[in-house]
Amino acid sequence: MILLMVLFLATCIGGRMWWRSENFEETDNAYLAASISTIAPRIVGTVSKVWVRNNQQVQAGDVLLELDPTDQQVRRAQVEAQLNQLDAQLQQAAQIEQGHGMSASSSASRAVLQAQKAVVVEQLREAKLQLDYNKIVAPVSGRIGRRNVEVGERVQAGQQLFAIVQDGVWVRANFKETQLARLSAGQQVGIQIDALPGRKFSGRIESFSPASGAEFALLPADNATGNFTKIVQRVPATITFDADELKGVADHIAPGMSAVIEIDLRQEKPAPVAGRFVPAVE
Repeated sequence: MILLMVLFLATCIGGRMWWRSENFEETDNAYLAASISTIAPRIVGTVSKVWVRNNQQVQAGDVLLELDPTDQQVRRAQVEAQLNQLDAQLQQAAQIEQGHGMSASSSASRAVLQAQKAVVVEQLREAKLQLDYNKIVAPVSGRIGRRNVEVGERVQAGQQLFAIVQDGVWVRANFKETQLARLSAGQQVGIQIDALPGRKFSGRIESFSPASGAEFALLPADNATGNFTKIVQRVPATITFDADELKGVADHIAPGMSAVIEIDLRQEKPAPVAGRFVPAVE
């Protein structure tokens, strides 16, 4: 009797596993992702003010940091002085031409001055731009992370000072290549986030990567070597949340969190998905 019960339970368990394998695909190799913008100065300078702190919400256009503008102000004053000097020389040349008439030498001299003025005008425009670059503003809305600057520091052009994690997240799921035959863009998926146990969100497969993760690795595997071992490759897929799915929970999730993806294969085959990827935003 006990043996029959064991066989019955084993049959039920095996049957359920077979049924799920035939009707569902899933992966726990999935993580939340978001667009992260790196903020860096365009010019060399000394930090005079920092207006934000880590985890602070900012809007596009908010001033994040200011550099000491003294060097750029001096440069602009120098160029403006050169421009004023050239204007005075051009005015003097014009007066001479009015009094003595235009000659070949005066015409050539005037042309040289005008060419020099054109160069200095461009230098002045560049000096004004350099002065504007002392204020670093947020290019996008989001939350500040990885702040790496303090007042008084000397920073270099291109040096990373902040990161802005933009609003709106999606899921990056890595499916085995053996699962892809039954998957397609547009399929409805169920999403469970480890940080929110007991809740299930809905979304759709937006797109698949054009190559496996190994192809984009820093050191791709060299399969031409003699010690080749075949392993199942994984292909990343982008999964977007359905509208309003993250309403009320956006403050409890962050890029990098783990997720589990489940796809019911019994659903109707979706129509081809067209258009640009747009992440869900609360």
